[in-house]
Amino acid sequence: MRAGLVGYGKGGRYFHATLISSVPGATFAGVVTRSPERKQDVANDYPGVATFDTLAELVAAGVDVVVISTPLASRRALILEAIELGVAVVSDKPFANDAAQARELVEAAERRGVLLSVYQNRRWDSDFLTVRKLIDNDALGEISRFESSIERYSPRSVGKASGGGMLRDLGSHLVDQALVLFGPVERVYGELRFAAADEELDHTFFVALTHANGVVSHLSGSCLQNTPKPRFRVSGPKGVTASTGWTVRKKRRLPA
Repeated sequence: MRAGLVGYGKGGRYFHATLISSVPGATFAGVVTRSPERKQDVANDYPGVATFDTLAELVAAGVDVVVISTPLASRRALILEAIELGVAVVSDKPFANDAAQARELVEAAERRGVLLSVYQNRRWDSDFLTVRKLIDNDALGEISRFESSIERYSPRSVGKASGGGMLRDLGSHLVDQALVLFGPVERVYGELRFAAADEELDHTFFVALTHANGVVSHLSGSCLQNTPKPRFRVSGPKGVTASTGWTVRKKRRLPA
């Protein structure tokens, strides 16, 4: 399998490139970046890995899959271009600005017959895997409430366009984890907070999900909170488990 990477900022360099280069049998085929500094970073980090100015040039060099790790505003066009070029796509989350755009991308991939997936790496966080194991082993009994929160104090993150706001950026992980654990959702309630009346990107969110199986998930996040809630709290008739702080991901690879 030949894999290419589009974007070599923080996400591309420290998350995606390290994973691509470590997969047995895979070839790190190249990186798309126009920045001279980042081209040099690629040369220093991965001698021999080619760099390209455009996605089309990367695909022409021969790849089976491309990973899109650019700011949110540019992802839609790049995903559509990759789909049209006929290669599989893995996109950073969130891969769309809204539900309508997400449907557009999914439908484009279906029409072209190519794979489109989203990089949901926090399914492999060690604390999440521990919660999942406790639930699977019925250690807490039938779960009634799942609480998940990512809170930090980072004023510089307020209004940061590259992530699309806290709900889209980190909240997408929490929603994904809740769906993995408890399945489809029947009802949704949400709240967003903004730093100013004209601010378009949220800094704090709360989402309540009522799953089809009866579990209620309370998901929250903020980049203006210096007294964070537990990362996880899971309640059942046999007991409650809670964890605090962020975690590292286990060294576990996704199937191709």
